[in-house]
Amino acid sequence: MTVVYISGCWDLFHVGHLNILKRAKSLGDILVVGVSTDESRVIDGLPKPIVPFINRMQIVDALKCVDVVVPYTSSLQSVEMIRFYGATIRVIRDGYFEEQPEAYKLLKEMGVKHVVVQRTPEVSTTSIKKRVGDEIKNERENG
Repeated sequence: MTVVYISGCWDLFHVGHLNILKRAKSLGDILVVGVSTDESRVIDGLPKPIVPFINRMQIVDALKCVDVVVPYTSSLQSVEMIRFYGATIRVIRDGYFEEQPEAYKLLKEMGVKHVVVQRTPEVSTTSIKKRVGDEIKNERENG
């Protein structure tokens, strides 16, 4: 049985998130998904999610392609989750190797295969936040 692990924030859940999770699931039999805690985002210098952690956990857990949902607190904690669940595949995005070199090195030593899964073009939480912000600004300016 092949266990796959992926982690993310999963804020403002959209079709791009669904696509990447379905692609991750297609790589194995069991998909374990880490959901970033609000605190982990702040510690990493990233914006706090709009959707609270518990709600993001519930959304991801409700998906039929997801088998297990766990809190994600750090890249090194991901290593522990991968070890605990026996994952042999870690799904990542571009930039992972540079951003989390220590976790990458440990997982490589454990024999975990890293698979880069491409994002859905033109769909991202950042673009959704920008679009909403632009709409609010336009409404204020145009009354």
